[in-house]
Amino acid sequence: MKNISHPFVFTQSYRRVDELDSPNEFPIFSETFSISKIYIESIEEIVIRNVLIQAYFFRSKQALENPVNLAILCGDNIEEKLVTPFNKIIDFAKGTFELFPSEYEIYIPPQDMIGSFPYRVGYQAQLEFGTDPQDYLTVTESNYFNASANVLLRDETIAQYYLVQGATFSDNREILIKNSNQSQFLYIIPFVPKIQKTLLASSGRINFEVDF
Repeated sequence: MKNISHPFVFTQSYRRVDELDSPNEFPIFSETFSISKIYIESIEEIVIRNVLIQAYFFRSKQALENPVNLAILCGDNIEEKLVTPFNKIIDFAKGTFELFPSEYEIYIPPQDMIGSFPYRVGYQAQLEFGTDPQDYLTVTESNYFNASANVLLRDETIAQYYLVQGATFSDNREILIKNSNQSQFLYIIPFVPKIQKTLLASSGRINFEVDF
């Protein structure tokens, strides 16, 4: 059995089309999210229990269409998916971000206990549509799904979700997670499924026991 304690952080901001005058009226977004992982030895079935989620901070300027979720899933170095066409900012568990080019490969070390800062990745001041500021007039496919935490979850099976609001809560169930691909790691990733078009910040700590 392992005792797990990991902090998590998620932020998102959005500038609407009508917030600035032409030619700067195009929409942009920013997002940061923590990534943490636990070594589970490629065991086919694991059990998590005694989940305690301690909410440190939750603020949203407007009501959210979709709440912040904590996703728990099995995977093998899924942070490699973050090599996308978009530059990213990375916090190597130091509390400060550095800018890196789009092709930079990230590796997150597995840890059972994280005392202070988590590893964080972010995308800062990204165009919501296309590659030119005026593309929002003609392009309909959002860049958000390639420049957000959603990149990590694409084509993955989420074993467990928790909604994160402003309150601390616990889950005393024994939750069986089937690791059918015999992945080496268990990941914890906060995300929202789409842009919320407001200012949003959430942070806290998740604690649980894992048996395998």
